[in-house]
Amino acid sequence: MTGDRPVQHHRKLAAAVIGAAVLAAFCLLPPLPAMDAQGMRILGTVLCAIVFWAGGVFPDWVTAMGLAILWIVLGKVPFAQAMAGYTSGSVWLVIWACCLAEAVERTGLFARISWGIIRLFKPDFKGIALSLFAVGLLFAPLIPSATAKAVLGAALAASLSDAMGYGKNSDGRCGLFIASFVGFSVSTAAFASGSVFTYTLQGMLPAEVLADLSWLRWLASSLPWLVATLVLCYAGICALYAKNAQTDLDASHARAMAESFGPMTRKEKLAGLLLTACVLLWIFERQTGIPAAATAMAAAVLCFAAGLLQKEDLKNSVPWGLFLYLGVVLNLGNMFSSYGVNDMLKTELQPLIALMHSPVTVVLTVALLTVAVRFLLVSQTVTVAILMAVLLPAAQQTGASPFVMGFVILAVEQVWFAAYQNTVFGPALACLKGTLDHGRTVKASVLYTVAALLGCLVSIPWWRMFGYL
Repeated sequence: MTGDRPVQHHRKLAAAVIGAAVLAAFCLLPPLPAMDAQGMRILGTVLCAIVFWAGGVFPDWVTAMGLAILWIVLGKVPFAQAMAGYTSGSVWLVIWACCLAEAVERTGLFARISWGIIRLFKPDFKGIALSLFAVGLLFAPLIPSATAKAVLGAALAASLSDAMGYGKNSDGRCGLFIASFVGFSVSTAAFASGSVFTYTLQGMLPAEVLADLSWLRWLASSLPWLVATLVLCYAGICALYAKNAQTDLDASHARAMAESFGPMTRKEKLAGLLLTACVLLWIFERQTGIPAAATAMAAAVLCFAAGLLQKEDLKNSVPWGLFLYLGVVLNLGNMFSSYGVNDMLKTELQPLIALMHSPVTVVLTVALLTVAVRFLLVSQTVTVAILMAVLLPAAQQTGASPFVMGFVILAVEQVWFAAYQNTVFGPALACLKGTLDHGRTVKASVLYTVAALLGCLVSIPWWRMFGYL
């Protein structure tokens, strides 16, 4: 690890120099078509931030706050406009939903439910892999943090791998880990409340598009993709790993784990009640007229009032860095449209738009662009925000709904071809404590990418029925 530090230092230094040079160039160059000098400075600050994010110069939230400061100081943007992203419901929904998830997890309810489901499946590789899909799919809309879900799934996979006798870097251990990641993390794209990435997409969508996207409509729109992707991934995992993953695990192990929790405690019952009520209100948001962010806020406040969380937990349960970061990146679309960047992109993206002459080419172009960008941008949230800001001007000309473009980005962005590439996959893999090398999982990244892309292509007739294409 120490040998990597000089390399990381040089990479950060190079990114800082390149970012500063890009910013200086856009401040000095003549304006591009459809832009003025102020728009050039705004675009320069965003490009500088992208380079900083790609190079990991600072934590994501520090770079985001620096971007907002540059908008105000260098771009002469009014303070209220530069900070307008913090009024987005998506930002507040993430914050309060994280508090609720933290409270429920502390009660042990998630672990109880997990083992209760696992005990229902056949105790061989295929059965346990399927159980991890089932548990992950259940939790997908309940916990807004994709990383927390992926870590929870990886912990279950590690425990089950040990019980099934799968050794270090074995097919069985690798297969169960991949099954947990697909079930707990990849499936989140199908749910409006699935992760920070889905909330980021919601924050980037035009108001008229978002107004038509209820929780149920989001799920209904994504069903063909979800089914196709999970089926293909499960079949691929079984084909790649099941042959060499024999085990003597007895069904009594999962039963003993489920029974070890004993009777449900008062806190578990209360947490389950709050979680259920919260999800139901999210699902029927349109019918009740209660914004999803208000529901999450009420649930979080009740967690503190009922003693599930203590006042000291406010500083630990809330991802404040994420809050600061999201408030800026969710404002990119507004900044682009207000300062001529969108008009410039409509002109400069004509060659790319020309490629997207049909629904199939729209899906393929956005998917391939996303995979390519993920080799540069480590953060999935940044990937969603930047690509949506760039592609929104093209949506009207291609006839594709911004939702479809955004969903394709969500569907394929969780690749892990390189170890540095996925900030969700990395912490999950770390839960296996050195018993599985990243290199053993790369072929599964190919499987996921192909499955997610085919799922999007299968969804095209369905999206036409919804009027998205």
